[in-house]
Amino acid sequence: MNMLASLPWELLILGSVVLGTLGHGLAKYQVGKASSFQVLIYKYIASVIIITTIWFFSGSKWPRVWPFIYLYGALGGVSVAAYTAAFRHSLSKTVLTNPIKLLFSIVWAGIFLKEFFLFDIREPQGRLIVLGVILTGLFFWLFYEKKDEVLRWNKLVWFNVLYGSLLPVIVKFFLSQATPVELLTFGYWGSLSTAVLFTILRSHKLYIGKKFALVGLIHGVFSSSGVLLWFMALSLATVTQVALLRVPLFVLLATAVGLFVFHEKTKLTRRKIGGMAVAVLLLIVVLSI
Repeated sequence: MNMLASLPWELLILGSVVLGTLGHGLAKYQVGKASSFQVLIYKYIASVIIITTIWFFSGSKWPRVWPFIYLYGALGGVSVAAYTAAFRHSLSKTVLTNPIKLLFSIVWAGIFLKEFFLFDIREPQGRLIVLGVILTGLFFWLFYEKKDEVLRWNKLVWFNVLYGSLLPVIVKFFLSQATPVELLTFGYWGSLSTAVLFTILRSHKLYIGKKFALVGLIHGVFSSSGVLLWFMALSLATVTQVALLRVPLFVLLATAVGLFVFHEKTKLTRRKIGGMAVAVLLLIVVLSI
């Protein structure tokens, strides 16, 4: 953990995105065979085991705000379930909602965390950040195509957009009260509780088979490791900086998986190719900050 904490936050985000993309690919495979909450049960079982073990042996504490962290995790479980269910319609399309989450996150960070000082155009860094936000808006506009709309898909992803855009701000607040490991430990217990509760309420099976369980556990290993790196990066940099780097990376890699692994190539239009080019330009801008 100490070695990871010494890494630049940009490298932590790169590792987070690679691991998260692998997890997304496994989730896409699983969600075609079961409900999103059934998928998440196994993901969160692995996540709870890994992160709680790290918490126990790292000498981490029991944070005073743990009930609120648990609640944040429980709500996050619902949000992630909606996002995962949307994979059933399209992985490559679903991850493209991340740019709008980024824009909302920057607004929330400015309001609640006073990060609007980063947009001072009198400073070189401020001008680059403003350019990054403009490119993000262009990025989203190029990827969004009204003719792609699916009513149920829209309901699923917009719920995730609303909560997901607040997530980095909530995490940044809790990181002033707890370490990334402490935050993830109690958050994942909340998420696991949600997944189990909704699976039982919907009368779905808790066990689907060895192969499904194994894929789900591997999904959890990738996901929890990626989120831990993401939270560590948030402890070192602002929400705006992390979001501007993480989103284009995530979209590019996850879209590539959706297009070439799950054969969603029919959804690759000229506009979206242009959007991917803008994402690359955005990465160059952010890395120049």
